[in-house]
Amino acid sequence: MAIKDYSRSRIGSWRAPGAIIPTFFTIIPTFFSRAALALAFVCSLAAPLLAMPGDPSRLRLGLRNSPGPDKLSVAQLDILVRSLRERAGFLELRFDEDGFLTLGDRTRIAGGSATARALLVATVDGSNVILLRNRPRSSEVAFARLVASSTYTNASTETRIDSCLLEIDFHDFAQLRGEREVMAAFDPGFATLHELGHAVLALKDDRTSAQGLGGCEMHINRIRRELGLPERQRYSARARQTAHGARVAELLFIQRKQGEPRWFYLSWEIDRVGRQVGQVVERARPADHIMVTLRGDETPDFSLNAGLVGKAKKSRRHEHFSMPATPS
Repeated sequence: MAIKDYSRSRIGSWRAPGAIIPTFFTIIPTFFSRAALALAFVCSLAAPLLAMPGDPSRLRLGLRNSPGPDKLSVAQLDILVRSLRERAGFLELRFDEDGFLTLGDRTRIAGGSATARALLVATVDGSNVILLRNRPRSSEVAFARLVASSTYTNASTETRIDSCLLEIDFHDFAQLRGEREVMAAFDPGFATLHELGHAVLALKDDRTSAQGLGGCEMHINRIRRELGLPERQRYSARARQTAHGARVAELLFIQRKQGEPRWFYLSWEIDRVGRQVGQVVERARPADHIMVTLRGDETPDFSLNAGLVGKAKKSRRHEHFSMPATPS
């Protein structure tokens, strides 16, 4: 069985949305996540998942709700379906009885983004097995992330199958604060589309520049533009500390109508979303970097969704971690 490690080639998360602060964003292969992925993949080989009842050698591919206890609930699937329908315009989009995303009659369209439709078609018709996994109040997931991608080969057909877990923490989205337009531009549907951009199109995030965005979020911004929604400006999120001592992360979005730009900030309390690491000491909103003080042997570990990346460096007073601050 061939195993392909995507930690080198595909990094992203809706951290956005791959952050502490969204990724939409870091792919973190671990022993446990690989074990969970392997178990889920084996479950996906069961009879109900075959593409055609008379063809047992043909595996049904695409985006599927996990068959295990970590599956998305009916209410969560409903939230995701409504968002994806609005983004793509497919009127018959739904998850079927086996948990697979289906598009129904693809000619039945009402509004939506052509770019989003193309991405969902590539997902449903592609060569990947992508399992949705519910990670409520997870300390490891900020909004959403893609985990432990692996490649399997069908022994009978020699067909290569890429598989991965798409994890979503719906609790994190309840912590977001912003105007209606920017909230719509960073919801579970957009988080899912971002991760599908990594899994299906092999698009990447810019994790090297404080001002960068990356091909994945550029693609998602095209969807936002086609829908008339604000566009994310940077991959990394910016952190600041309020007068009351709360650590707040911010993503910057811009909407242009008739040539006039309108700026939006999407924010959340860092301690309520994803992993709590270090101490944010950067206070000014215009700052170019987020400064996180590390204690002892702590190692900064941010998910793809947060979009926080950087290099450790030493100062005379303490050792700290500098992260490009930009919307993820």
